[in-house]
Amino acid sequence: MYDLIDQLVSLIINDEIYQTYLSSNKKLNDKQVKKLLKKHQDIQNQYFELKKYESYVSIDETKDSLKTIKKEMMNNEIIQKYYQDYYALNELLDELCQIIFKDISDEIVLKRY
Repeated sequence: MYDLIDQLVSLIINDEIYQTYLSSNKKLNDKQVKKLLKKHQDIQNQYFELKKYESYVSIDETKDSLKTIKKEMMNNEIIQKYYQDYYALNELLDELCQIIFKDISDEIVLKRY
């Protein structure tokens, strides 16, 4: 059984979908992309912190900044490609889970969404 699992892992690792995902993931290390992601994380942290005190302070400016940075991220080709490849890999892994676990139990929930 462990040999079969090793074979499956090897097939997944060598699959074009996984390799494409790895390539896209590495591109997230681009200096500009990292700067954009860091800025998003900082603004998001600030937003969540201010949200606790929403009844005392205005969070509109931070909310607008968060919307702006999210738009900027979604318009970034490297980030778009990463998410495309990420979802493709997840679809492959979901299909494998369906095949592997489908007859084990009726109580296992295989669909995430």
